[in-house]
Amino acid sequence: MHILVIHSEDKTRRRLYQLLTAEGYDVTLWMDDPETLDLTQLSEPTLIIEEWKQEAKAGGLSAWLSLKASTDVPPIFCLMLIPQNSLAQYTSVLANGADDWLSHPVDPVELRARVLAGKHILKIKQELQDQTRLLRAELAEAEAYVRSLLPDDLTEKVPINARFIPSRLLGGDCYDFYWLDPDYLVIYLLDVSGHGLGSALLSTSVLNMLRSQSLPDVNFYRPEKVLQALNETFQMNDQNEKYFTMWYGVYNRANRQLLYASAGHPPAVLIYSQEKQPHNKEPQKNTNKTN
Repeated sequence: MHILVIHSEDKTRRRLYQLLTAEGYDVTLWMDDPETLDLTQLSEPTLIIEEWKQEAKAGGLSAWLSLKASTDVPPIFCLMLIPQNSLAQYTSVLANGADDWLSHPVDPVELRARVLAGKHILKIKQELQDQTRLLRAELAEAEAYVRSLLPDDLTEKVPINARFIPSRLLGGDCYDFYWLDPDYLVIYLLDVSGHGLGSALLSTSVLNMLRSQSLPDVNFYRPEKVLQALNETFQMNDQNEKYFTMWYGVYNRANRQLLYASAGHPPAVLIYSQEKQPHNKEPQKNTNKTN
């Protein structure tokens, strides 16, 4: 742990330096405006001891407080020095973002206790930050795996363009399209309830089962049979109370027929381009009048 002392009085800075270095801490002194500090270059957890009188004149805590929530820099612990005649302000100090306070002039025993407490909290914060970073890396790896399962766009026979934009890093959305034979194309979308790793695992399980056609005794050319088999296979009681909705269609390229079924999923939308719209009938004119 590194300790940064920010104080306008040279006597107080030297006193704190002597007490802290005697305890074996690595200490840096700072007498200038805290706003000029660049804490983005921190390489280790840092406990900052700063005078509240100086901060109160500026109308609040220094800009470095915003770094406390950042996972890109090591954790920071804020310890504010409050003059003994201003101890009534200690609640204001904590409300403005400081982690703890210390009365001034400094009592060596109190200083030792407050710094030790800050050191323990910084250790916990560092462990949490390391775990969060590891979890994010694992989620990113899982997200990359899910994306690797999704199909590439089709450019021949039946052109298909798809975009996958999850609301979070990892979710339960999935889709696929592939040829059952040279004339029949499967297209489906599914959405697992919830977000996160559990939803993504169920989503990829369904995708892999359909792609390998490992549902027993199922005619994959019949959408309603596929959905019925999936419903029987993935019961909520066996899936940690998670469920999924799905739209499943089979397109016959030879006769341009689409057979589909939907299980709780939003309906598909068929859009004609302007020049390909059917013109079987002349549109009827609206002759109704309203007053």
